[in-house]
Amino acid sequence: FFWSGPKVGFTCSGTTCVACPTIPVNAMFTDTVPTKATSRCTYACSEGYYGHPLVNGVCVLCNTLMLSHTPAPLPRNAFWPASGVQVCDADSWQCQPGLSRSNLTAFCCPPQSSVQHSEPLPGYVPCEYGCELGYRWLNDSATCFACDPLTPNAIRLRDCDFRCVDGFFGRSDLRVCTNCTNYHILKATPTPPRAFFPPSGAAGFQCLADDWLCPSGFTKSLNATPPGCCPDALPDTRAVVTPTATSTCGFKCLELYYWDPASKECLPCPDMSSQPTPPVGSVWHGTECSYVCKQGYFSSGSFNGNPALQCTDCATHAVSESWPLPANARWLNSSLIEGACTQDAWACPPLYSRNAEAKRCCVSADLPASSIPPNSHWDASGCVWKCDTAPVRYFPPVVTVAESVCQTCEAYLSGVPACVGSCQGQVADQAPTECSLSVRAAYGLSGVSMEGFSDTARVALIVAAGIATGKQDALQDVTINGLLEVGSGVRRQMSSTLSLQIQVQINKLSPANREAVILALTALP
Repeated sequence: FFWSGPKVGFTCSGTTCVACPTIPVNAMFTDTVPTKATSRCTYACSEGYYGHPLVNGVCVLCNTLMLSHTPAPLPRNAFWPASGVQVCDADSWQCQPGLSRSNLTAFCCPPQSSVQHSEPLPGYVPCEYGCELGYRWLNDSATCFACDPLTPNAIRLRDCDFRCVDGFFGRSDLRVCTNCTNYHILKATPTPPRAFFPPSGAAGFQCLADDWLCPSGFTKSLNATPPGCCPDALPDTRAVVTPTATSTCGFKCLELYYWDPASKECLPCPDMSSQPTPPVGSVWHGTECSYVCKQGYFSSGSFNGNPALQCTDCATHAVSESWPLPANARWLNSSLIEGACTQDAWACPPLYSRNAEAKRCCVSADLPASSIPPNSHWDASGCVWKCDTAPVRYFPPVVTVAESVCQTCEAYLSGVPACVGSCQGQVADQAPTECSLSVRAAYGLSGVSMEGFSDTARVALIVAAGIATGKQDALQDVTINGLLEVGSGVRRQMSSTLSLQIQVQINKLSPANREAVILALTALP
């Protein structure tokens, strides 16, 4: 027979079919499975009931589903309907009779005609009508509530907001409108001595914290330290005009007067005759009305009637602080220091030279000259002088006894017979990174067998020249040109009319090695 599958509500195994498990009340099996399926146990909630399959095994009225199984926020004056909706979800709420659902937000609106002091206002949230000026909308009661009395010097805006009339301030932070003077009094805004806030200002005046002014005889300065009212003049017995001294209002106090940042004046120094004796190593600083440590001493504390100032000899302080001292060096006493007491306040003994960069005392006899030449500097890691590389590169790279002057490349090569400036139509580099020579030597040989010119012989020829100079490191680039090459193993005596030409070229050669290399090449057989 033809088997088309189980009936709705049954499941089959082979030819045996049994009823599906019990489904919830208010549910029914659905015939939505494919033909010839072995089970037809799918079910859905009956019409007017909601839940399954989103809430598995539940088929209840909409209000029960939203209150007991899928709680969601419910707007004021709204309810969940029991039925009558196609979908039951968080948006299925309805308004109480007499109210309408807002198109703008989740809210139940009363008719505009029922709300006193209201007026149509398209787009106004929540109900597209708002309150008249002087009233404010309250969501909780859906009514228009009377505003507090309008502050003086203000213009009413919607929902009890307001703006201040031009020339009055305080709306955003004080909720009042008052002139600038009173505004900053209410704000307790700090002002410099003598400064004041005007009641108002020119167009665009904002009454900011730094909009204070100064009285006649004083000029406002934001560059003074701290900003304040600078006097237009000070007695010439106390101060001199110094336009660059902007932090002190363009004045510099004379001896026995000090600058008072608050009052912006040069005040007399206090009488120090009854104060304790100042410490050793200190000196009176007239424009600060206090003693300070002399140049080269290490200072701690202060002395303006307070004996806490201590002036310690730099060498003593260096030892107490265990500052690192280079080998063979000694700490300088404060009287020998031109400047502050720092970890660089050391010197080398006689017969040594000071390399501050490397923090070393170098043996003077090992240096190429009695003093460091112009356009050179100490090496940062050892007892070597190097020619400067910026902004102009000088040569040689390292100062030696033989080459004790740092020169430009052109001057460096001018002492030897070499092509300088331009050679064979080629212009020399104006900012070279190297400054060296090329040396060539040509040899003509005859009456010898080819085995005498194997690769080993070529190398021996070059090395011989290098050994003769004692400067193999200078032979950085060696070229051999013009060698006659024949197959391996061929040996024959060349006739007297034939010759073998060999050309040796040594590039990147230091000018200091030129003569020795030429002599070595000339001496080769």
